[in-house]
Amino acid sequence: MYLYKSETWWDKAFYGEEIADSKTISKRTGQIATLYHYASVELLILRHFSRYAIEPPDCAFDVGSGASHWIRFYKKLGASKCVGVDVSAKCVELLSNQYAEDDSVSIYHGVCENILSEVRGKYDIVNAIGVMFHIVDDEEWSRNICKVSDSLQEGAIL
Repeated sequence: MYLYKSETWWDKAFYGEEIADSKTISKRTGQIATLYHYASVELLILRHFSRYAIEPPDCAFDVGSGASHWIRFYKKLGASKCVGVDVSAKCVELLSNQYAEDDSVSIYHGVCENILSEVRGKYDIVNAIGVMFHIVDDEEWSRNICKVSDSLQEGAIL
């Protein structure tokens, strides 16, 4: 019987030599599909911010940071602090090196609920695009949502 363990599966079965935005979607996603996907989601976020007069977040927490697309996105919007977490040791190593000289970005290895317990910050936005469905245990999913909820500033966005 194959047992899925999120802490090790991504490094063993999913990421090869390359960690890129396309690889965070699927092993076989091409560049055009990748650009279309991220542009579409970004436009939905921006439309929501615009429609409801929401200021861009100053402090963002990114669940499942992967190749750091959403960290880059929120930094472009002006976030002064971004915290990323990923279960993939390969992704965390890549991002830690990528942001080694950037004090506004912190990268952690582990699962969301544990990192939020350790870091204990309050965030304007918690970004969990395309990752929460990977939590296949209902109790773990619920614990993560509770931790996320506790980490949001008043009026923040998940």
